[in-house]
Amino acid sequence: TCAQGNVPLYAVNATMVKHIQAGVRFAARYDLRLAVKSSGHDYLGRSTAKNSLLIWVHYFQNITFTESFNIDGMNLGSAVTLGSGVGLHTIYTAAESVGKMVVGGSAATVALGGGYIQGGGHSALSPSFGLASDNALQFEVVLASGELITANRKSYPDLFWALRGGGGGSWGVVTSATIKTYPTFNATYYTVTAALPSVESVSSIMTSHARHIFDWGDIGHYYSISVTPLVLVFETLFPNTSAEDAIALTAPFWGEAISLGAVVLTNSTTTSLVNKLFSRLDDSVGIMQALGSRLIPAAAYHDIPDIVGKTHVRTGKVAENANISSAVTPKWRTAKNHFVTSVSWNESTTPEEVQALREALTTQLVPLLANATGETDSGAYFNEADVHEPDSQTTFFGGNYARLSQIKANYDPKDLFIVGAGVGSERWDEYGLCTV
Repeated sequence: TCAQGNVPLYAVNATMVKHIQAGVRFAARYDLRLAVKSSGHDYLGRSTAKNSLLIWVHYFQNITFTESFNIDGMNLGSAVTLGSGVGLHTIYTAAESVGKMVVGGSAATVALGGGYIQGGGHSALSPSFGLASDNALQFEVVLASGELITANRKSYPDLFWALRGGGGGSWGVVTSATIKTYPTFNATYYTVTAALPSVESVSSIMTSHARHIFDWGDIGHYYSISVTPLVLVFETLFPNTSAEDAIALTAPFWGEAISLGAVVLTNSTTTSLVNKLFSRLDDSVGIMQALGSRLIPAAAYHDIPDIVGKTHVRTGKVAENANISSAVTPKWRTAKNHFVTSVSWNESTTPEEVQALREALTTQLVPLLANATGETDSGAYFNEADVHEPDSQTTFFGGNYARLSQIKANYDPKDLFIVGAGVGSERWDEYGLCTV
């Protein structure tokens, strides 16, 4: 039996702010389910909704650089103001032309000013400069009333706080974001692919990795490890580091991994301007997958977790930015790693089998990650997580949820902007169509 599915019935292809305002006011007037989409990169499905009216902001493509962005007479330094539809490849290329770089991810078509930054926004540059939300200076946003406002540290400061980490799709339709820029620099990307001899060796090698996790100190490095199922892919980014030094820094781990049976298949380095290392031309799509995750605190590494997954290191500036007032979960500030696990399927998988896989993710795989944190109130990165988290308020927002809920009531009292696991979602059914 075919039906419309979890997609909008109609869309507003907005090219001007007044188009967004008209769509929002229309949805409010007729009590319609509303969805907001920039680039649509959302593992939790927050950029779509069943039987909804969609506001699509892809064509907000303006980019303006400045060496001195001022708020209320205070110079906050160099920055870029970009439309909420601008993809990462576009902004990295534009930034390179003026000798700058911004904190962003590695996917070409993710929009920096959309749900990415509103959900916190991790990056390979986070160890050096913090999360993307840490670097947000201002947002322009259409509220549930249809009013266009400017949110920053002086104007609508409570909403500005919520937009920096409180989750995409919950507060209004962002039309532009202003973000700090940094002088660009060279970096070395070093990747190693290795074959592992057995399932048992995976545990030993990941234990070795955990013992070496503090080897590199505070040089602003990033790394990712993927194990699938007997192939290990180790990717690192070292700012302002030569290829020779990058190899030398990782040699102790690789020496031990090889002694445990790892066989190196490929080994390559690329040293270039960081903009070029990040700037992919396009993305692969159509992967049927659901994610679950946890932020693993540094303290947990005193007891080595026996977990194999995909890890992203987020040390350095993310922890130092604990003094920044934002809605991002406090668990980011004590995290050493971001662990991700997933389930996947193909077109021949039945709906019942997909449901069983998703239930296994929620009830079996994610609890393993939570157990590795050593915490009873573990947290996760909202943009790469399981939408069916049983305690999403604690997992995604921690102690910030009560304040976020009050801000939601102030700016969106009728819950026009509702997304899965987002602020206020506890009042609605799975589709955001009926209250519970």
